[in-house]
Amino acid sequence: MLARYPHCYLVNADYSSLPRIELAEYRTCQVDNVPLIRVSEKAMRGLIKGRRAYMTTFLEHGVTLVEGDGEMPFATGRDVILSIVNNGWHILTVDDARHVLDGRDIANSAGGYLTTRGGWLSDVERDADAIGIAGSLFPFCEQVIASRAAVIVIYTPGLPRPLRLWRLSPTWIMPPLPPVA
Repeated sequence: MLARYPHCYLVNADYSSLPRIELAEYRTCQVDNVPLIRVSEKAMRGLIKGRRAYMTTFLEHGVTLVEGDGEMPFATGRDVILSIVNNGWHILTVDDARHVLDGRDIANSAGGYLTTRGGWLSDVERDADAIGIAGSLFPFCEQVIASRAAVIVIYTPGLPRPLRLWRLSPTWIMPPLPPVA
């Protein structure tokens, strides 16, 4: 997760109360959908070892802002699909979901594929359909964007098409943010 985002907020799972998160500061980061991840204090020390952690007011409220390696999220929806296939799972963030849905639009696609029915498929649609997850992936992406909460998608190629991709809402990913006023 730290390798994919310039910053992420690590929320201490051992925190005795509900951490107060300054949403204005959260939303002014370089990436709008910076992930908030619940971790134990021990895991947090391991994650920030060798990285610069900014101890701001978030520390007072049980949150640490950690600087990642500065890489941006996946560039395309195809990268997300390839990650699902190669790893067997993927943490589908709001950014990833937007990239997938944007890549589904033929106007945003680098190439198009003509179907036997005379229609067009984008790169993302073709890749998702080739492994049998198109029927599940796009609704999951819409749910992630609507709820503004990440999910883990698990790829099980041995199951029938409707069951090849399923989602798991990890408890350590923060709940959705309230809408921006």
